Amino acid sequence: MLVLSTAYLPPISYFAAMAKDGNVVIESHETYLKQSYRNRCVFLGAQGPEPLQIPIVHNATAIRDIEIDYKTPWIKVHERALMSAYGMSPFYEHYSPAIFEILESAPKYLFDLNSRLTEYLIGKLYLDVRLTQTKDYVKDYGPEATDLRYLISPKKPSTFISKPYFQVFTPTLKTFRSDLSVIDLLFNEGPSAETFLK
Repeated sequence: MLVLSTAYLPPISYFAAMAKDGNVVIESHETYLKQSYRNRCVFLGAQGPEPLQIPIVHNATAIRDIEIDYKTPWIKVHERALMSAYGMSPFYEHYSPAIFEILESAPKYLFDLNSRLTEYLIGKLYLDVRLTQTKDYVKDYGPEATDLRYLISPKKPSTFISKPYFQVFTPTLKTFRSDLSVIDLLFNEGPSAETFLK
């Protein structure tokens, strides 16, 4: 069993873990953790890795009760940033409309938005995953589970290194950037993205 936190357009390591263990449980009863992938992702822009963050309403602490703040036009900001970064990538036009449609559906809760995006990405990555949610909060799952809820984090250096693949800005940046949001892999490699996760 693999235990993961909810995440916004999660990094490649998140889905690589799913590719290894298809019995996946998403934590749905934790306290919201700031400065985490729960409401942010990292994509590759012209200057290097860049973050995108979903603003939240600070009126709750339970992850399922965290509301998205739509007072600012963050969806348009995210869409423009991704179009600028990946508009010339081979598979951007194939996957971006569905991703943007999910964003524009404007669900009230962060957990719901993340769930819809994650389910879409699992399908497009052809992962054989049985996805469930926790029934309550468990601090320690012990040796019978791989618990990555707090290990896949933008505040911790990633130990995950994927086989290099084409990235739009590789000629400019002259280096491969690993473990970005999985959309970097999907927009650049399309259906063959699955092979980079296994």
